[in-house]
Amino acid sequence: MVVAGLWAILTSVDAVRGTGSWAYCAVALALLTIGLTMRVVGIRRRARTRL
Repeated sequence: MVVAGLWAILTSVDAVRGTGSWAYCAVALALLTIGLTMRVVGIRRRARTRL
């Protein structure tokens, strides 16, 4: 998760500067979004099973 976050930040900065590719930025943000979504879903499912 941390690696995806750092990758998203670095590729965003590079894309804004014009040195990086927007495709890498989009992939990094997509992977970060998927990872965060899966983490939230997992936490909610664990909370339901404990009740």
